[in-house]
Amino acid sequence: MKLMAGNSNLPLARAIAGYLEIPLTDASVRRFADEEVFVEIHENVRGEDVFVLQSTSFPANDNLMELLICIDALKRASARRITAVVPYFGYARQDRKPGPRTPISAKLVANLITQAGADRVLAVDLHDYRLELARKMGASDVFNPGREGTAGDIADWLVQTNEGYGVDIVLEMSGAATAINAAFKGVGQGGRVTLFGIPSRSVTIEDLSGDLIFKNLTVLAVSGRRIFETWYKTRWLLESGIVDLRPIITHEKGVEEIDEAIGRLDDALKQI
Repeated sequence: MKLMAGNSNLPLARAIAGYLEIPLTDASVRRFADEEVFVEIHENVRGEDVFVLQSTSFPANDNLMELLICIDALKRASARRITAVVPYFGYARQDRKPGPRTPISAKLVANLITQAGADRVLAVDLHDYRLELARKMGASDVFNPGREGTAGDIADWLVQTNEGYGVDIVLEMSGAATAINAAFKGVGQGGRVTLFGIPSRSVTIEDLSGDLIFKNLTVLAVSGRRIFETWYKTRWLLESGIVDLRPIITHEKGVEEIDEAIGRLDDALKQI
């Protein structure tokens, strides 16, 4: 597996590469005098599974062109499979027609990414509405674990949607025993599983030899002692503009309206 990054989010790309202990692919993504984008890959990627890390945040059109040209360069360099990883999808707001004679730009951009040569995007969510949005954005496979089946079905889906080999990385958030076992079964040879959830009771691994030892997995655990580090990183991501929360903000309240704001939050949690 290889990671390649454009210029939109190099700090985030380097953080991901450091966390996974995989160096970024040696490549140049630069511009000519007339601002044309030029991409040159300086190492062999033939037959490799490559993940391209590139947001289409501001300036959205420039970053989108970088993503498309990176994908095309990898395709022409004979990469086996190309996955576009877009932490911020700049055209996500335009996922439907707001009126007559208007475009669905999110679908157009998703089609451009696919036509450039990207092979796969996977999405898992508990809400069908979000899964449908993922499909509109170009996701090739989605799965609702709350509606479509058991943890065993999730593991089978992870394997089947990746040519029978399983996925490279699983982030397990729930701490549920069934989900943890599904994560180990669904990850492929040499893969990585990170455990974020806290189990409420002891967890028994169903097949320690087959699901962990013989797969040569790397298993990481994240504890609450790193919570302040997480806060600092989150603050940096927000202040740097790499993460933009505006698309998910539904209400804005001043300090003098704090009681009303807390009431709305409480109602939302009760509904969830």
